[in-house]
Amino acid sequence: MIVTARDFHGIARLPRLLNLAGCRVSSLAPAGAVLASSSFVSERFPGSDDANDALERLRRHLDGRHYEWVIFGDDLILDHAVRRRGEPWLGGLLPVRGGEAEALISKIAFSRAMGAAGVPMAPARAASDGARIREAARELGFPVIVKPDLGFSGKGLFSARSSEELEKGLQSADGEYIVESLIEGRMGATPVIFNQGRPAWWSSFINEGVWPPPFGPSCRRLAFEPDGLEPVLERIGAALGLHGLMGIDWLLTPGGKLFVIELNGRPIQMAGTSPHVSEGLPAALGDFLEGRFVVRRPPQDPAPEVLHAMPASFLLALSEGHLRRAVGLTLGLSGRTDVPWADPGLLRRHSILMAKTLIKTFVIRVREACRRRSP
Repeated sequence: MIVTARDFHGIARLPRLLNLAGCRVSSLAPAGAVLASSSFVSERFPGSDDANDALERLRRHLDGRHYEWVIFGDDLILDHAVRRRGEPWLGGLLPVRGGEAEALISKIAFSRAMGAAGVPMAPARAASDGARIREAARELGFPVIVKPDLGFSGKGLFSARSSEELEKGLQSADGEYIVESLIEGRMGATPVIFNQGRPAWWSSFINEGVWPPPFGPSCRRLAFEPDGLEPVLERIGAALGLHGLMGIDWLLTPGGKLFVIELNGRPIQMAGTSPHVSEGLPAALGDFLEGRFVVRRPPQDPAPEVLHAMPASFLLALSEGHLRRAVGLTLGLSGRTDVPWADPGLLRRHSILMAKTLIKTFVIRVREACRRRSP
């Protein structure tokens, strides 16, 4: 059972991989959610875009029913599930076993737990208001990056290289934040299956582009495994007792030093980043569901090919002024894309999204051209 309260396209790719692992997949999602469009979802139950209402619907649905695995498919539903973790029915559903569930959603809790476990992370300070954010920035020294403690998808996040930039970012700051030293390097992420605190399967990629910039989700992904990642994953999993499919964001400095950035306590998009995903992940999911612990390590030299997430990569190419690349991506001529050819239901939704994106982009371009021509 996959449960969502937000309509994200990434989680809709998971049912096919679960189906390849021999699973029948059910969904509990808001009306019209992309997840329910997947041809690999066998049963569709009405959910809600209100996370607490969605959890109540899940609680009632589970009364008298049993699922081998309940997956919280987005940050909003996971956040509310963690907040309500004291309710007996929810305890065994969260992707932790005896660890600190708060670290699944809180950047501050995760940073503290990783510091105690010896996981390499950027120096950081917790801050609850503008004065404390300023104090943290002074202690750490510029440049810094300021993140909402419970934020996701880059919302509310800003960087500052000076006091002036910090003050500009603080104009919209509200709530709990974590302030980190801004380390230069390349960003990447690792989808990983943890089994009782141990990493059993993972497959990393490095970001070649994000949309919307500068802190949006990655839309160009190059399969890449940083040196020294496995012992880091072992420490993270053991410290938190992680159990399930989730993602680790990291940064690699020009000198090759690896820093962990944050934990995504729910599945992150993995559509065909490498053969280790499309072929290895279903086998690893089967191991997980049948209670076997088998380590399935990624190849050290994956094929150096970029995967383009659509339509975000199309929009990024346009913003860069690469019209030919954008058109080529749309026609499947400019590289490998995540178009869900193997999922007819999802392909229909993807086609509609691309058509809307193309029409909207065309209208915007026409308006811009008309403004330029106006006297």
